[in-house]
Amino acid sequence: MKKNLSVLGLMWISLTSMIGSGWLFGSLYSAHYAGPAAVIAWPLAGILLLFVALSYAEVGTMFPQTNSLVRLPLLTHGRLASVIISGLVWISLVTIPVIETQGLLQYASNYLPNLMIQNGVRYSCTIQGHLLALVLLSSFVLLNIFGIRLFARINAAFTIWKLLIPSITIICLLTFSYHPQNFSEYGGFMPYGWQGIMAAMSSGGVLFSLLGFTQVIIMMNQIEDPGKYVPVVLITSLAFTALLYTGLQWAFIGSLQQVDLTHGWMNLNFVGDAGPFAALAAIAGLIWLSTLLYSDAFISPYSTALVYSTTAAKILADMGTTHDAPQSLAKENKYQAPWFSLIVNFLLAAMMLYLLENWQAMAAFLVATMMASYAIGPICLICLRKLLPNYNRPFRLRSAGIIAFIGFYVCTAGVYWAGYKSVLKLFIITLIGLCAYIIYFIKQKKLIAALNIKNSVWIILHLSGITIFSYYGNYEGKKIIPLYWDLAYLMLFSLAFL
Repeated sequence: MKKNLSVLGLMWISLTSMIGSGWLFGSLYSAHYAGPAAVIAWPLAGILLLFVALSYAEVGTMFPQTNSLVRLPLLTHGRLASVIISGLVWISLVTIPVIETQGLLQYASNYLPNLMIQNGVRYSCTIQGHLLALVLLSSFVLLNIFGIRLFARINAAFTIWKLLIPSITIICLLTFSYHPQNFSEYGGFMPYGWQGIMAAMSSGGVLFSLLGFTQVIIMMNQIEDPGKYVPVVLITSLAFTALLYTGLQWAFIGSLQQVDLTHGWMNLNFVGDAGPFAALAAIAGLIWLSTLLYSDAFISPYSTALVYSTTAAKILADMGTTHDAPQSLAKENKYQAPWFSLIVNFLLAAMMLYLLENWQAMAAFLVATMMASYAIGPICLICLRKLLPNYNRPFRLRSAGIIAFIGFYVCTAGVYWAGYKSVLKLFIITLIGLCAYIIYFIKQKKLIAALNIKNSVWIILHLSGITIFSYYGNYEGKKIIPLYWDLAYLMLFSLAFL
């Protein structure tokens, strides 16, 4: 089969998938949770996610195919496990256009104030905002149905833009508006301890911003010799993006004015903070940069949302093709677009827009959903080492057992850090989806034994356990489990599944 993607092209996809609304808001919301120590959260998250990525690098390159993220569980755990993971991946992909739309409208509210209502340091859509959000979400459907090929040509220019603008922002803010005392005064460098850093990684948008590395796994079958190049692309793209976001965080904290910090980092706010970087540029007198950032606040989120809406439709259509969902979902129009899947995704996205009231809540829910689904990667690594010990592995990890354990533990902790509200929503949605699928499967008059239920029970037990930990834990929970002991208990909990 002819390979349509170069190694550099795959790197480009990975980088641009990680630069959406996360860079526009992640620095502000991470500072709310961690203060100046938010600069630690970005490189730390990059290192932790590397263990997850490396697990996928081995198992994915063993069977390089489209949508390896959702096809691998079918090989190791059977149909029901594959459907559960596919469902989680699908929900996260549908929700990404929602958070990107929220980010776009939040920036726009600085000159269209009727779009958002402010509640402390959080912004939620008004009725007008919701209506405009629905219009934007429907535009993704229309572009996918009629004009996605044209947009794909334009998108190459957008990717250059998405790398250039954050870099310019860092240089300008550090040059023209830098206050080093911000890192030591107003509560010190780490005002909320390590708990604040962990909260920043989930609810502050750090993990959400870096999880785009999975596009490498999805697209790896499009390059020559994936076993040789996929690990390099994963490590390089994660390192570069983590470094870029760290620079943005550093520039953000350093460019804040003294008056903005008088009420502490948790209550940090300033005029125009619905679009934080554009506001800071304007305060620094860099009006041209502020204008540029308002332009980027449309281009970056919109292009990212459109890409993910395409991928979400493809995932759902694939489920229809494999009979894991109604076959009508795989129907394509004359433009080869799965139009029915696009409509279903729009309806789910509209629902998520109302369930998740602000950018921080969306980011936390996405972290919970994505980390729960990515936990299958390290598990598959262990299973395939046992089931197929002599199978050809283009990329073979050293100390695979240790890396798989750390990767699985990172995923477990990532879901927990997202907070009880997000974990509970994820648990309820998963149970509803699971019941709906089993009813659909039975109505198809198929043998229940074909589901391999026994091999899938661990997924529900894993998610149930995290939900209980979250309820008694320190992130929107009852705070009954002592701080930091919760991480030790989660480690033992994770070990029980390997």
